[in-house]
Amino acid sequence: EQFCREKKEASSGTPARRIPRIPEHPVWSEYRELPEVQALFADDRHLPVGYLEESAYPYSLDLGVFFCYLVAGKKRSGKQNFFSVLLRSCAEKGGKLYVFGSGKGVLKKEAETVGAEYYNETEELFRFGTDFQPELVRRNKKKRAFEDSGMTEEELYEAMKDEEAVFVFIEDLTSFTEALYAKKEGAPVVNGWYETFISRAWYHRIYVFIGIDPETIGTVRGRAFYEHAVHDRTGMHFGGNVAEQRLMSFDYITSYKDQARIEGLETGLPSTGDGRMAAGRTVIPEARK
Repeated sequence: EQFCREKKEASSGTPARRIPRIPEHPVWSEYRELPEVQALFADDRHLPVGYLEESAYPYSLDLGVFFCYLVAGKKRSGKQNFFSVLLRSCAEKGGKLYVFGSGKGVLKKEAETVGAEYYNETEELFRFGTDFQPELVRRNKKKRAFEDSGMTEEELYEAMKDEEAVFVFIEDLTSFTEALYAKKEGAPVVNGWYETFISRAWYHRIYVFIGIDPETIGTVRGRAFYEHAVHDRTGMHFGGNVAEQRLMSFDYITSYKDQARIEGLETGLPSTGDGRMAAGRTVIPEARK
């Protein structure tokens, strides 16, 4: 039916609508040029990151309904590529980008590619806190005034959307949290500032993307920063076998066979979180092509 309709439109001189499809080998350079993706970049709300497998339409994250977004999975599961896609999408969207990592590896190189400011998590935690504190205080004061006036969450988002977007990337939650609470002689204590940041920056036009390996979180579970970071259970899982994890919810995967299925590097499974995030098997384009 759709084919016949588009053929009729073409013969009548009306521009035919593009039939959505997922390329056999999807790559970022082609994905970002799609008209539907460009339209998402142009609005204030959507961050396109891949193709929804069911419809082949672009899948995007709604910036109005999340603050911390987890990028979960074991090593070599597709997480690194997704982080690269996120960085490129955020750079395309516009705003300030900050990346925390070990000081080496793919994410450091990607940060340089998109012009993000990079922080070594074992050495520069204090610098970021000091530099960003005045901006956090200013935004918090503005947001609290709106909250005190009785605004709903949707109204609050609309009122704050004139602020420049800030995107913060934490490569690995475990190593970052361990660095945060490590005691070093003569070094300033910074964990309190980061605990405040991760617990109170909702609706500040600040978004935090956090890599997490479920196999390594035992050493940091219970730490205040960790608990605030995972509180909303919103994110994307890589590697499949969601039956094995307890961090996020995947209500749309109903059979145990599908829950236990191993997925390829290109497939991400968005969590349903608190029910406000769209979900469905998502194909992620290769970032570096």
